[in-house]
Amino acid sequence: MAIYTLTNGALTPLEQTSFLEEGILERQDLQKWLKKNISVLGDDLLVIDEGFGKWDFSKRQLDLLAIDRAANLVVIELKRDDTGGHAELQAIRYAAMVSTMRFSQAVEIYANFLDRQSQDSGTAKSRLLEFIGSEDDEPENFATDTRIILVASEFSRELTTAVMFLNERDLDIRCVRIVPHKLPDKTLLLDVQQTIPLPEAKDYQVQVKAQAEERRKAIKNSSKDLSKYVLDGKSYGKNRLVQAVVSAYLVKYPTTNFEQLVTAFPKALQGSLGVFNKLDYHLKKLETDPIPRHFGNAQDVLTLGDKTPIVICSQWGVGNIERFIERAKELGFSISKENAS
Repeated sequence: MAIYTLTNGALTPLEQTSFLEEGILERQDLQKWLKKNISVLGDDLLVIDEGFGKWDFSKRQLDLLAIDRAANLVVIELKRDDTGGHAELQAIRYAAMVSTMRFSQAVEIYANFLDRQSQDSGTAKSRLLEFIGSEDDEPENFATDTRIILVASEFSRELTTAVMFLNERDLDIRCVRIVPHKLPDKTLLLDVQQTIPLPEAKDYQVQVKAQAEERRKAIKNSSKDLSKYVLDGKSYGKNRLVQAVVSAYLVKYPTTNFEQLVTAFPKALQGSLGVFNKLDYHLKKLETDPIPRHFGNAQDVLTLGDKTPIVICSQWGVGNIERFIERAKELGFSISKENAS
């Protein structure tokens, strides 16, 4: 789409140019501009490094590494045109490489970055914690996901097709097009547009993505272990068994607070998500991940003795349910497998 100037009722298209024609380089110019003005790609980003490449098995360097307000890592890959084939694959490789980064490592990386920018590296940790709104020294939600932003003046049909395919399968890849235009006095204007996903279609695409994921899960789960368990004469699947046990425990011990419940049902019983979480954690998580990981309906929310509302994790399978059942039995619950001889 052209950009026009309006003068005395007349529309005059601006001359569209290219970074190549203007002698604008990828790393020396475009990367430098975006590093200092990252808000053009989204106001929820904080750049923590450029030219990142601290891995033992590759000499490759990603252009910009950032975090967002939800404490997710964001890989930003720049191409001044569409000649850089396989940009999406390259960015996915980088995302995989940084996905295991710990918060302490991010602090060190950011401190080195600030030092190179002649800024106070000693503020790295406090600035990161302030940006993600956390008071924990090692935030639990750090790097739970890794996003990708591809930036170029043009995107090939092959690339956009691949990105849409990957996004439908629960990746978060955005394409931002930056097209230079030239005023008569040679001043450059940059037209910055997010092309994938279209901002105005965000809610619809989230729904489509969630529906597609649920369909894939339903198909995958059709061949899973569908064992049932009996508690107090009632039959439950794995997920609902956990809900029933914790609910019964709180009826038996109504003054239990959050810390005491953690002692009774340690996080390790489930894995990375824990047996339960506070309701506000669950609601905040849904803002960035539309697929719920807890029983969050009103009738499923449990209230502790200190009035804290909690939700029970719904992610249970053959890999963790036996640990939970063993612990429940230690606490005095009688649980048997349905139809077990």
